[in-house]
Amino acid sequence: MANPGPHSDRPQTLAALILGSRGLLPLAVLQFGLSILVIASLAFLGYGDPPPASDWGLLISIGKDYLKWPWLVYAPAFVTISTVLSVNRISRWLRKTD
Repeated sequence: MANPGPHSDRPQTLAALILGSRGLLPLAVLQFGLSILVIASLAFLGYGDPPPASDWGLLISIGKDYLKWPWLVYAPAFVTISTVLSVNRISRWLRKTD
């Protein structure tokens, strides 16, 4: 086996050797979707950016106080869910195509 180079101890290099070059992109896209969901969840719980910044989770959290106008909750929730599901679909499609 050839020497992979000076950066062979990095996790990315090990993942590329195990999965091959095709397996890294779907994994990265899936991690991107997961990070969107985690950031929105943390912002909803109040651990995100402060209120002048607009984050989807923060918009949902602020909107839940005004349930007279339900679209204040529905719109950012729909955008968050559709983005995460779309990224998941792209990841599946990348995994299927060889």
